Amino acid sequence: MSWWAARSERERRMLAVMATLIALVLIWFAAIRPLMNARATAEARLQAASTALGQARADAATFNRGAESQAQAPRPLAPFVTTSATEQGFTNMIVTGDRDDAAAITSAQVRPAPFFGWIGQLEARGVTVRSLTATANADQTISVQAMLGAGEE
Repeated sequence: MSWWAARSERERRMLAVMATLIALVLIWFAAIRPLMNARATAEARLQAASTALGQARADAATFNRGAESQAQAPRPLAPFVTTSATEQGFTNMIVTGDRDDAAAITSAQVRPAPFFGWIGQLEARGVTVRSLTATANADQTISVQAMLGAGEE
């Protein structure tokens, strides 16, 4: 302690600021950076798992398509599509339909693989895609507008 007392007030302030900065740098490299890296890794794993799930669902729909190739889409179509979207986790999907055999879907943000897997499942149930527009977002998602129909066009 005599060493600290021998320092002038200006030196003590400078050393306190230096110790604070060293502590902040240590906290940054010992805690914050590893947490940020762990979060980025978790987000990448979530994206990969979501893609794999969508691919598996699409593969299952393709596999089952042979058995359900003569399937007729339920009517009215809009409530069926709404229920199916909710079951698949697309809670931000807007589904509208003014006819029994047609529905329009819109979503500002969906992950591509699960979305197209879900579309494959709908096609296996007899729903046809009459038009589809997908636009890439900055966050590895897409915004989608589509017209769906019940049965062949």
